[in-house]
Amino acid sequence: MHSPVYVAILVFFLAEAAAAGTIRCNGQVIEDDTVDPVMLSEVLEKCGEPRSREGSVLIYDQPGDMQGVLRFNDSDELERLEVERRP
Repeated sequence: MHSPVYVAILVFFLAEAAAAGTIRCNGQVIEDDTVDPVMLSEVLEKCGEPRSREGSVLIYDQPGDMQGVLRFNDSDELERLEVERRP
């Protein structure tokens, strides 16, 4: 059984990742709040092929039962990155 401190720290870091719009792929960080737009080609280079791809939405598995959902615009720029629980 996990201690309450461990659980609190884990919840804090998961909440921070969700709030910041950040995922990690192969030791690389992808963020949606950067000054320069993150391009689709950059994400594919850093992360490889996603678990799922539906049009301009890529879904990458994250640690635990989380997933990163990346939405790109028509110019292949990252518009939004959300971290959520896998269904």
